[in-house]
Parts: sequence; C-alpha cells; structure tokens
Amino acid sequence: MKAETSEKARHIVLRADVGEVLPEALTRALREHRVVGGWLRGNGVLTEIDLRAYGAEIGGHGAGRRIAGPAQ
Repeated sequence: MKAETSEKARHIVLRADVGEVLPEALTRALREHRVVGGWLRGNGVLTEIDLRAYGAEIGGHGAGRRIAGPAQ
C-alpha cells in the first residue's frame, strides 16, 4: 500500500447562490481553483434533487431517484 503525507492542507469554502445548478457550479469552482482531488463536505438546503449512484458492476450510473421540494 502506498501512502503519502503532507504538511500542507488547503481548504476551499464554496457557497452556491440560489438558482445555481450544483453539479455545474461545483465543477466550475473546482476547476478555477485547480482542485484535482480531496474530500467534499456540505450542508444546506437543496431543491429538485436527482440522485444516481455509480455502480462499478454495471460500469455506470444506476437508476435515478428524484426528491422534490426542499431537503436539508
């Protein structure tokens, strides 16, 4: 197993504006800050949520699930 340690850590705090589509806004911000890997943690209220999990056994995204109306 290969392990690497770092003496530096970078934290980027992002805030989406009302009406922004999260995947596109998040991807754009991460590219602007040249983020190539890391952890994502978030909180807030989302609306019109479409969830799909990636399944390695099927080689792509599985069936979607839609959650309507605000969810925290």
